[in-house]
Amino acid sequence: MEITIHTASIEHRHGSNTYAALSERELNKEIDAYVQEWWRDEMHGHAMPRSMKKRIERYFDGDGAREEYLTTDKHFIKLPQPFASAPAMLKALKKIARRKPGPESNIARKTLELSNL
Repeated sequence: MEITIHTASIEHRHGSNTYAALSERELNKEIDAYVQEWWRDEMHGHAMPRSMKKRIERYFDGDGAREEYLTTDKHFIKLPQPFASAPAMLKALKKIARRKPGPESNIARKTLELSNL
């Protein structure tokens, strides 16, 4: 069994924000929350689009006025077979999270955090 984790990183003048979600739509909701929070301060009078997709596109369109960059990716985590129970999933995620820092272990830690496990 394999799960897909969608990730995003927003690089900005204060540092970076990292997001992870189990679907692209949920990830976009998190990115959109960031965009809405900073729109007034960063977009200087530009009207905020009504659609989430257009807000995200316009905010990160690279117009040169701001140095903010959005990077997205997908990560595929293979889970042990057979993978029949929630306790087995929890054990697998904890094992992956204990690995040295890297995309998979960071994603596993974020998944555990988001799941309140």
